[in-house]
Amino acid sequence: MTDGLHETRWPPGLHPAGPAAAGFDPDRLEAAIRLLEQEIAAERLPGAVVVIARNGAVAAHRALGWAAVYPRRRPMTPGTLFDLASLTKVMATLP
Repeated sequence: MTDGLHETRWPPGLHPAGPAAAGFDPDRLEAAIRLLEQEIAAERLPGAVVVIARNGAVAAHRALGWAAVYPRRRPMTPGTLFDLASLTKVMATLP
């Protein structure tokens, strides 16, 4: 797991704050991230990059699991780029 909260160059309007400063219960936020870690450990999800923010205050930025699993495992990083081509179908059908 990589914590990218303070390693990331945030766009204007976003800044690192931490869970409490962003108005989140730190324990509940960590519990949500643990759920993702459990899915990755069970191999139901290869990996994820998570950003949780409120009103521009970034509470968490984590890289979890793997960016690629084949032909070799490559760890996820906070800066991992994703191919969003297949998401256009979902976005086009949202009300």
